[in-house]
Amino acid sequence: MAAACILLRGSRVDFWPLLGRFLLIANFLVTAALSGWAGVTYLGVPTSYAPFAAMAVILVLRSRQSLWSKAQRQRLDLAGYSRRDCCCDYNRL
Repeated sequence: MAAACILLRGSRVDFWPLLGRFLLIANFLVTAALSGWAGVTYLGVPTSYAPFAAMAVILVLRSRQSLWSKAQRQRLDLAGYSRRDCCCDYNRL
């Protein structure tokens, strides 16, 4: 099993969990790309422009999600809530 370990930044990291994380992220990226391509071609975008339109749609949705979550955090901060209030405090149990 020692052969299935690699050295990363001076610490020992198991190879199989690292490979699993990489494959999971690759799966998400491929799924998003194929879904975006299928979606924009369904909407009538020519296939020569479909990859660029899919990338644009993915980037717009990602930026919207990022901005919305930032606005949501600011709204909670303005309302007087903190991250500590949103979680269960196990020290009080």
